[in-house]
Amino acid sequence: MDAIWQGILVGLVLSIGMGPVMFTLIQTSLREGFWRAMLFEIGVMAADALCITVAFFTFGRLLNNPLINNYILLGGGLVLIGLGVSNFKGKTAKLRAAKEFLRGKQTHGGLLVVQGFLYNLLNPSVILFWLGAVTLASANFEGSRPLMIQHFSAILSTVFFFDVVKAWFAHSVRRFITPRFMMYSTQVMGVIFIVFGIALLVKSIISLLNHYS
Repeated sequence: MDAIWQGILVGLVLSIGMGPVMFTLIQTSLREGFWRAMLFEIGVMAADALCITVAFFTFGRLLNNPLINNYILLGGGLVLIGLGVSNFKGKTAKLRAAKEFLRGKQTHGGLLVVQGFLYNLLNPSVILFWLGAVTLASANFEGSRPLMIQHFSAILSTVFFFDVVKAWFAHSVRRFITPRFMMYSTQVMGVIFIVFGIALLVKSIISLLNHYS
């Protein structure tokens, strides 16, 4: 039970965080509804599960190399900045987005799953977190596979539960949301991605400069 309770505690801590992927989940629920947001969430969970599996079975030791981590942060920061900049569209695109919101136009379900998967997987903080979590749990549970499975199942289940709650809450206030709000929320999302990306870039550049100096 220690493995499960520790996993729930880690999941609670993760659920408090509001990174760019979580903001995207909430925006998807506002824009397209609760169940469509759950398709996005399936992709997010799949990316988490993939990171855990890869860290546990294959490249965990390799990717725990600080130098490689810094390059992952550098590349991920550039990707996040690119995603953020793409949210600042022209006036025509903003009007089109507003009309699509009014019509209730929905993204293809499969595309939402892929978006959730890629948005989460392209965030280097997610990759590095799971690498560290797997390393720590492996030492804590002495490499016991059953305990590791219980531990990370508890983490993912807890995170998923609170993600569902956040998406449901966003959907419950959806009727009060205006097209203008959705237009500006897209720009806010862009700023969030850019800020996270710049933070990762600065962190990686400082670490690389210290490494090569």
